Amino acid sequence: MPCWFAAKLVTAGRASMLTQAFLSQIVARMLTQAFLSQIVARLFLSLLSMALTAPSRHDKQGSNETTLSNLPCYAEHGFGVEPFNATLFNKWVMEGKAPALPESLKPYRKLLSLVIKAVFITGRAEDQRSATATNLSNVGYHIWERLILKEPSYLGKPSVEYKSNERKKLEKNGYSIIGNIESYLMNGGNGYYSYTKNSHYQKTGINVVNGMVSEEIGEKLDINNFSSSSNSFRLADLGCSVGPNTFPAMQNILDVVQHKYQSKGLASKIPEFQVFFNDQDSNDFNTLFTSMAKERQYYAAGVQWSFYDRLFPQSFLHFVNSSFAFHWLSRVPEELLDKNSPAWNKGRIHYTNASDAVVDAYAAQFTKDMEAGVMFDCLGSCLNDMAKEGLLSEDQVDSFNIPIYAPSPMEITELVERNGCFSIERLELTNFQTEDDAKVDVRACVMHIRAGFEWIISKNFGNDIIDDLFNRLLKKVKESFHLVQSSYKGGTQLSVVLKRK
Repeated sequence: MPCWFAAKLVTAGRASMLTQAFLSQIVARMLTQAFLSQIVARLFLSLLSMALTAPSRHDKQGSNETTLSNLPCYAEHGFGVEPFNATLFNKWVMEGKAPALPESLKPYRKLLSLVIKAVFITGRAEDQRSATATNLSNVGYHIWERLILKEPSYLGKPSVEYKSNERKKLEKNGYSIIGNIESYLMNGGNGYYSYTKNSHYQKTGINVVNGMVSEEIGEKLDINNFSSSSNSFRLADLGCSVGPNTFPAMQNILDVVQHKYQSKGLASKIPEFQVFFNDQDSNDFNTLFTSMAKERQYYAAGVQWSFYDRLFPQSFLHFVNSSFAFHWLSRVPEELLDKNSPAWNKGRIHYTNASDAVVDAYAAQFTKDMEAGVMFDCLGSCLNDMAKEGLLSEDQVDSFNIPIYAPSPMEITELVERNGCFSIERLELTNFQTEDDAKVDVRACVMHIRAGFEWIISKNFGNDIIDDLFNRLLKKVKESFHLVQSSYKGGTQLSVVLKRK
């Protein structure tokens, strides 16, 4: 049974920076099984944040939840099928058996070889210090400058507040943040600024390509071959976020598959469906699953970790979908943070209107991940204004870059051909809105940007500036909103359908 994997990406190329810069979180959706060879099985992983510091200059580089894996613990309890049991989880922590994540252990060792010290910041409680320290040492993290655990005063408070405060303490002690390896999350919950309430543009983008999905499944799915080999149809949505858009996207796929069976007179052989909802382990899965319809035609499970690692066993999935996710890079290109590099991105937060070296660094990181505009310009301008007013430091702005890249159709084609495992069944440039949709609303655009990027901004600048920053952004975007509106006259998202060879 061939595997399918699907995606939609923002149109790229340096001529279309206006489009890709605007709402880059609403430009990706793939209907292809393209890069399953790079998707690894890790769910509900690691607790520790790892801050890496240079002893001479006290530089600090942080990474979020990338050190230890809790996969064995969750494997014993159905990967989230059983309700979370804090007592059993704390028992697991105290046993100190969590394995290291090789993706973090390797750079940790490399940085130690460069005489860089490590500081670990974890959400674990202080009474778990001994078990945590022993666990770290046993799996290869032998040396660190400090191990910071969560004090009782932070209990019940958001992780962002705790870790931000601890990082500020490190800065006051002479450390300067030069970069972060973080999870990139949409705003959780159902509040006014949540992704749930501010993802209409993503929804319309998904609706635009539903027809393409239906056509490709109807034409290419070999149900005769499938029916003889399995009684379950397994599909995954990579980068599902907190909902609600993932649900109709998955339901559309199920409806088309069911219709194909019925049209062939095979209604009695329609398989059972299982949907795996994947996102970073810090994603608000509570909101996702509590908003899921109780009456549904599929079994549901959460799969937590980055889709740039392997998530599933070989030949396990039949269909993979990803909407507005693959333009997120796994990390900010390192060259952007090096003041001695041609790609040092001083005064900017993205590659729009930047030098060729900056654009090339973004493109190179995107290629590694796969083998593995105007709105952002306005946002960067607001941050620079706040730095000039003394509300932020210039170094903070210079070290902040948005890890998003919008590939061109040619780049996607080259990557697929280089991979060699998939054929391109369909590749189209489409608009995320139909002609019947209302004109783009400036306030709605800024709200969508806030829902998608508030997390990463607050991680770098703290929570205190958020309201002021987005009020400034609203004013600035209004002044040049005609440019944003004009960017939607051409194709703004790249829809790709790949089939496993």
